Amino acid sequence: MKTARVLIIFLIVIMIFVPFAPAVAGWTNYNSWDHQLVDNNLSAISIDSDELIWLGTNGNGIESFDGDSSWVLYISSFPPGPISNNITDLAGDTDGNIWIATILGLSTRSHDGTWDEYNAEDSLLHVNIRRVVCDNDGYIWLGTFGAGMVRFDRDTTWTYYTTDSGLVDNRILSLLLDRDNYLWIGTYGGVSRFDRNLDWTNYTDSTSGLPGNVVYALAQDRAGRFWFGTDSGVTVFDGTGSWTSYNSDGSDIAPGAVLAITVDSAGNIWFGHGVSGSQAISVSKFDGISEWEVFNIRYGIEDNVSVVDAVTDSSGNIWFATDGDGFTRYIPDPVDAPDEETETLPSEYELAQNYPNPFNASTIIRYSLPERSKVNISIYNTLGQLITVLVDAYQPAGRHTVVWNGTDQNDNEVVSGMYLYSIRAGDFVDARKMILLK
Repeated sequence: MKTARVLIIFLIVIMIFVPFAPAVAGWTNYNSWDHQLVDNNLSAISIDSDELIWLGTNGNGIESFDGDSSWVLYISSFPPGPISNNITDLAGDTDGNIWIATILGLSTRSHDGTWDEYNAEDSLLHVNIRRVVCDNDGYIWLGTFGAGMVRFDRDTTWTYYTTDSGLVDNRILSLLLDRDNYLWIGTYGGVSRFDRNLDWTNYTDSTSGLPGNVVYALAQDRAGRFWFGTDSGVTVFDGTGSWTSYNSDGSDIAPGAVLAITVDSAGNIWFGHGVSGSQAISVSKFDGISEWEVFNIRYGIEDNVSVVDAVTDSSGNIWFATDGDGFTRYIPDPVDAPDEETETLPSEYELAQNYPNPFNASTIIRYSLPERSKVNISIYNTLGQLITVLVDAYQPAGRHTVVWNGTDQNDNEVVSGMYLYSIRAGDFVDARKMILLK
């Protein structure tokens, strides 16, 4: 563990003196005219464990960028490369591999540089894949357009989930793995949530606060709330029953469908919009409470392009992929960045007192990890009986939060009383008391 701490400190020093990106706040646009980007018409953007930027195009393969000057192109006609040059989505797993969704199947580039591909010959029955995510248990989840969801165990087993299984619609538009490793699925017919007990919960405009059933983007913020990008703007769900919608008619969010959502290191939520007019505003930012800010052509994102994907890197920079003007990086102002305490890695494991306590509907549990660890956060009653498991996954070093909404592992509400919450991370074990009052 001492060696791991030394390595983390060394990496922090390297990031300070040899930064991943120029430490100058503002916007930088990357396109084929001024840089080595192969195609300005992008479909996806992702960042791997080595901080490489991966860019998927709509016909010219996949390209990696180190954030400085190194560009590497991979295309299907010159192996090794993806199974198709029409890339639809990208996702990195905890082992440093990149998974590439295409219209002809699935490709993966391993951390060691080797490539594999999966298509109909590998029992992948529906190859028009639109979305891909990697969960903490080692599974790869694929969202198809028309054939529902596919789960792949990285070996030979493919499991299919459709409307016959409980999925709200087979036409997948967006995917999210939340902090509990639950899968959220945005479709043309609403949103489905698939949990570890293999249970489905569906949200539509007739059964929830969704303003419409078409959900292009999904994200979870630092407070545990869920954000849904729709044709009419964005809707936030607190996970228990409260829904709030924001659109250009009633708030300061920019016009246009929300096609991409990312949360920065300061807790701001960023929204990428589809083109809505001749002077389209491409990006909105919300502090999660009341303050909105919009960004247009003056900030580096060209007019008449849609922001189709967005991601935040470990340094707090936000990257936006567009469908006609390449991609843009935004480096936040120092005043927008988290304070020094947030940026500094914890020096030791810690389980903090939950807040609020006592609580009614839900409470926030905070904990700190000085290094990447396998973490288990569980709730027990005073008899020592397990109520539910909130976290059971590997997580990076840093300060983390998880929300407990007062339910057991079957999503049944528990009674008022005292409960214990515990943490197991590495060799560290601790527990605290909390009180639920209804």
